[in-house]
Amino acid sequence: MVNIVIFGKPGAGKGTQAEFLKSKYNLIHISTGDLFRYHIINKTSLGLKVTSILENGDLVPDKLTIEILENEVKKHKKTSGFIFDGFPRTINQATALENKIKQLNVSIKAVLNLDIADQEILNRLAGRGREDDKPELIKNRLKVYRNQTEPLLGFYNERSLLETINGDQSETDVSNAIFNVLKAEVV
Repeated sequence: MVNIVIFGKPGAGKGTQAEFLKSKYNLIHISTGDLFRYHIINKTSLGLKVTSILENGDLVPDKLTIEILENEVKKHKKTSGFIFDGFPRTINQATALENKIKQLNVSIKAVLNLDIADQEILNRLAGRGREDDKPELIKNRLKVYRNQTEPLLGFYNERSLLETINGDQSETDVSNAIFNVLKAEVV
């Protein structure tokens, strides 16, 4: 089973690259952001809980995030692996994922960090048109990313899983860089 974590700043291209990986390696793409938006749009109990949190550009508490992710993973009993997009975002979430994967007797093959300059993030997100892409929210999301998610670089580097990809390139160049990194991991 191939399990890949893809992370980076908001707007770094995680979703785009995850879709390429999904197609190439026949993986299940789980995006916590997409899951949260689904629950918000459908006004589920979870959606009602996370609406105000996300409107402020903050992270959903670990317990809720882990619960929704675990429910999604359980839906896919027969799969060749997962791409975790937007999860983990904190050390607690990374530890929970690591423990859950150990229980399943599988492992994470690679953690892909799409590294991109803040100004490029602001440029990209300004044209995306999502409700959470207002300039003041983007700046808060970048601050939250630096404070809560960037520590994962060290966490995964210590486990020799971290691969940093230059996200300031074209989509195709980023994809090629990712595929080159993964050749040794998934073959």
